[in-house]
Amino acid sequence: MALFLVLKLLKINQLAALAISILFIMHPIQTETVSYANSRGDSIFTLFGLLGMGSLLMLMRMELSQKKEINLQIKDFSAQINKGIFVIGAIGFYIAAILGKEIGLAVLGLYWLGVIYWWLSQQFNQHALKLTNWLKRYSNTLITLLTTTAVAAGYLALRSGPLKFQEQLNPYPPGHPYGDSVVVRLSTFAKVIFIYLRLLVAPFRLHMERTTELVLSPFSGWVVGALLLGLAAGVVGWAEYRRHRRLLVWMGSAWFLAMLIPVSGIVPINDILYEHWLYLPSVGFWLVLYGLIRLIIDDQSKISQVAKRILNKFGHMAYGVILLGCLTLSWRQNYIWADPIRFYNYTLQFNQTARMQNNLGMAYADKGQLNKALEHYQAALEINSTYAQIHNNLANTYANLGQLELAKESYQEALELNPVLMQSNF
Repeated sequence: MALFLVLKLLKINQLAALAISILFIMHPIQTETVSYANSRGDSIFTLFGLLGMGSLLMLMRMELSQKKEINLQIKDFSAQINKGIFVIGAIGFYIAAILGKEIGLAVLGLYWLGVIYWWLSQQFNQHALKLTNWLKRYSNTLITLLTTTAVAAGYLALRSGPLKFQEQLNPYPPGHPYGDSVVVRLSTFAKVIFIYLRLLVAPFRLHMERTTELVLSPFSGWVVGALLLGLAAGVVGWAEYRRHRRLLVWMGSAWFLAMLIPVSGIVPINDILYEHWLYLPSVGFWLVLYGLIRLIIDDQSKISQVAKRILNKFGHMAYGVILLGCLTLSWRQNYIWADPIRFYNYTLQFNQTARMQNNLGMAYADKGQLNKALEHYQAALEINSTYAQIHNNLANTYANLGQLELAKESYQEALELNPVLMQSNF
């Protein structure tokens, strides 16, 4: 609902806004965000971010019409809401988005995009204001925008200063090419963009433990391809603007990139890509797709009205087929996620990691299948023998099986690797 309202406030056609919102909910790429407890922060910051963006756009709408208050009526409930409520809402929801998950900082980019999009859209109007008059009319909007920008700057200053988080910014050991070089990180991100686009277009073989080979050169085909893709978006967006005075392609492209900047590698973080990082950025992709479809249809001015109606019916049928496919794939993904043993076995088909083997061992241990648990703990140690938690889990299993000497040996290995972990167990 929050996304639908934001799209409506961006003056997206109601049917298109509904179609994008439904696709956003039903797309199987969203399964990880919804089903994985550790990713619930994405849902939280997205909700607050959209509510904040909606508040900002409502504020702009009021300032455009020069209304001091609007009447909100839901059945028998009625209330007068003034501009101050939306100012507080936009700022408060932005703070809540950051508290929901740190990546919520990127919502500030959506705030700026919304204001720029609104301002450019007003320039299409024959009664468009000069910039100085525009700034006066939208003074509350600008105050809100500057305040949220100050909030973001203040948070980043605290994070790298008094809060002493700077040592946590780079999780990679010295000498690691991804951790040491921003060029490698951004070059790799160019490749990741194409992986994300593939997952949105063809969401097959979805899984949690994704990785990809690093791109070490800024002159690789991935980087060139990403630059050409950006150039194409700019050219198509210009054609859309020049011919139809719309900004859907530009807005969608900017939305997609703005929400991926925090995980682009500018600052090294714990991994290269995750499916749940596409949660809010996917909206930008659907906006671009909608803009392209409208551009193609609107440019077919020479075809008959009958042909246009046929195209519309074909488009509705295609959308229905896509939704059915999304529903089927989402059901399958949720079925996989519903059972830990099923989930970890499925994920290990794509990437053999110590973490997945260890988690599968714990899932078997929870079911009382201790011999199966031992098998996977040992497989995990073959991949990474420096993970103290695996030795600790192995020791617990040996102890439960009555093999006390083996348990003692594994506890000692865990203690050598991580004394703090062992202290927390007693």
